[in-house]
Amino acid sequence: MKFGMKFGMKLGMKLGMKLGMKLGMKLGMKLGMKFGMKLGMKLGMKLGMKLGMKLGMKFGMKFGMKLGMKLGMKLGMKRDEVRYEVRYEARYEARYEARYEARYEARYEARYEARYEARYEAV
Repeated sequence: MKFGMKFGMKLGMKLGMKLGMKLGMKLGMKLGMKFGMKLGMKLGMKLGMKLGMKLGMKFGMKFGMKLGMKLGMKLGMKRDEVRYEVRYEARYEARYEARYEARYEARYEARYEARYEARYEAV
């Protein structure tokens, strides 16, 4: 009986350990993968969102500032060009009109005076 008990215990322990390890490893791996994937996905999403937001804000601010400055400069330059053209045209037109009116008035007055004097002297 002693021999049977010892032999049975040894075989039982060996088989139990082997089966236990195999089953434990299989179940552990399956459960670990399931829980690991779920937890990993949750953690990954949280970390990904945080990192993504941080990186997005940094890059967004940098690129946004650069693009804003470039567009602002271009639009500002265009606006200045348009303003300059409008001012230049207005000045040119005012000068041209003033010169034209002065010339026209001088000619008209000279002709009118010459005619008036010629008529007055003739009478």
